[in-house]
Amino acid sequence: MITAESLGFDGKRDKDLVLPKTIQQQNQEELDSDTDRQLSGTAVKTDDIYLACKSDLNMLAGTALPDIFEYLFPPIYLAIWAWLLEYAVKTRDFSKLALGMPRGFAKTTLVKLFILFCILFTHRKFILVISNTEAHGINIITDIMAMLKEPNIIKIFGDYSLNVQRDKLNLQIFSFRGRQIILGAIGAEGSIRGLNIGFDRPDVMIFEDFQTKEDSESDELSKKLMTRMVGTIMKAKSPKGCLYLYIANMYPTSGSILRKLKDNPFWTKFIVGGILADGTSLWEELQPIQQLLEEFQNDFASGNGDVFFAEVLNDETAGIRAGIDINAIPNAPYTKVDKPQGKLLIVDPAGAKDVNDLNAVGYFEVFDGKPVFQDIAQGHWNPLELITQTMIMAINNRCSLIVVEGVVYQTSLLFWFDYICQHHQLDGFFFEGINPHMKSKNSRIKTNLRTLVQTETNGRVVEPTAYIGPKVMAQFKHQILQWNPLLEKNVDELLDLNAYAAQVLQEFGDLTLTEYSVESLAFQNARVLPAYLTSPV
Repeated sequence: MITAESLGFDGKRDKDLVLPKTIQQQNQEELDSDTDRQLSGTAVKTDDIYLACKSDLNMLAGTALPDIFEYLFPPIYLAIWAWLLEYAVKTRDFSKLALGMPRGFAKTTLVKLFILFCILFTHRKFILVISNTEAHGINIITDIMAMLKEPNIIKIFGDYSLNVQRDKLNLQIFSFRGRQIILGAIGAEGSIRGLNIGFDRPDVMIFEDFQTKEDSESDELSKKLMTRMVGTIMKAKSPKGCLYLYIANMYPTSGSILRKLKDNPFWTKFIVGGILADGTSLWEELQPIQQLLEEFQNDFASGNGDVFFAEVLNDETAGIRAGIDINAIPNAPYTKVDKPQGKLLIVDPAGAKDVNDLNAVGYFEVFDGKPVFQDIAQGHWNPLELITQTMIMAINNRCSLIVVEGVVYQTSLLFWFDYICQHHQLDGFFFEGINPHMKSKNSRIKTNLRTLVQTETNGRVVEPTAYIGPKVMAQFKHQILQWNPLLEKNVDELLDLNAYAAQVLQEFGDLTLTEYSVESLAFQNARVLPAYLTSPV
């Protein structure tokens, strides 16, 4: 496969050819020293650039949008692109594709590049964009025409403007690349009469921003819109084949069309969220994970968590599988003024698990007999690194009790904890093991999650019996969103640690006591009797 990298592009301007901005930035220092240098002593051939644009999304984007293209598309986008192209080149085909992408992740830009690709490299002749309003569709058509006017595109593919037959905002007709090209835009309620242009009907229909959130909130409007889409617009297809592409983000409503298509077996779906299962951002450069988590916390604080789940995570059922309302998880009612009566660390070692699993160490404080999850440390650590990180957290928090979760790996790890502390003369720590007592992990987690919210039993309000601290709240809620009790494999280290906290208090509560506990204060203030009164001799 020919790519921008394999051609050795360094952003040099070759006459009127402007190469991708990101590659210009990477080689700016070299360009400044020799502005007339040709690539490896050989000029880049137009044919090579043509093939690179055809095979490489980043090359096409950088060539068509040199002043806008800033970040390379991440791997999942390249997978989506390959998926779209697989259907774009088919003939006598009526494939129906539903692409779910989160809000704010350049889905409209991807659509524009796909339409450009269809014009430059496929047999497609009539591309129709259907949006909620005609104005939005016109904006897409306008941007595509701007890409065709880009000097890079003209130099490599030719000038479309030499054979323009109709130039209207909502309809462009021109002869280009050996065939007549028609680009049209209509609104969801617009008339489709007259779409038979020159005996041609649409062979690509793209529904982009077709449904507004307000429309999805009305069952009547949603049904009407869906009927128009399937029963009217899609029926205006070319009889020789038509590719249907519905692209949107999910809405947290029963009327969401993407949600309906997700359950329709006759549509092929590719739906991805803004935060991946491993807790990373779908596109870190464009939307950093920290930025997404801050947005997540703000939406929760304003009572709009469902919007984030649906429109950013593209998961209209997020949190429902856990069996609790994630918005109902309260903040811990304790402040820095309140002194904990107990402290404990729980270690979840990855051991012989999958290499992608993380070791996790959770720090808990105890207030009024209730555990509060205050801090978390995670990493791909070997046993020595795990012990080191645990001891650092224990010392920093003046925590004496360290509990190791597990079965096979537990005994060995407890031995090395004790051995290393003796070797370094670290005293005052208690190392204990804890086991699930034949309960499945998912069962323990689901039971524990109910302890985090207020419940009502026989008219009596029961307050939460455990809390999550502010430092780990966002990550904890994210794992709830991704957690599926029907799967054995989940990213659930924080949920698992929290599920053990109450059991640790029950089994080793006396070892969690701190200098602030009533028992400790009573012991410190006790009168010490003289030796002659206590000695048996």
